[in-house]
Amino acid sequence: MAVGRRGAVPGNGHSSPLQAVHPRLLEKVVFFNGLLGETEATYDAFIIQYSRQKLVEIGFSKNARVIIYGMDLFNDANAFQALLRRDSCPYESYGFIILLNLGITLTGFHDSDPNQLAITAFVRGRWNDSKNEFRRFPVP
Repeated sequence: MAVGRRGAVPGNGHSSPLQAVHPRLLEKVVFFNGLLGETEATYDAFIIQYSRQKLVEIGFSKNARVIIYGMDLFNDANAFQALLRRDSCPYESYGFIILLNLGITLTGFHDSDPNQLAITAFVRGRWNDSKNEFRRFPVP
């Protein structure tokens, strides 16, 4: 189980991408050392995951304003379908839509669940080892 602490940038012998963040902002950040050996920093509407001084994933809840390809993802009713078409090879796994070509995952959009709306952007290759477990998601 991950253990969280508030405020200080984790001291694991490595510098953190968050060291450049203003200290007052960090007062509201909660850090976790996750199961994958990654550090997760949570702040209101976003979560940052990094490993060995490298940002590997950033996630946003519906409380954030996320613009991709000129679309406001949480406020544009056509954004989800447009992203599916743009990726052209979407997958689904455990309730997440995974767009490997775009480097994003989405949840809450495909099942019209506004309480679950979230999006993450991830580094290339992050999901490649799990790809065989994914199901193709149909593009309408």
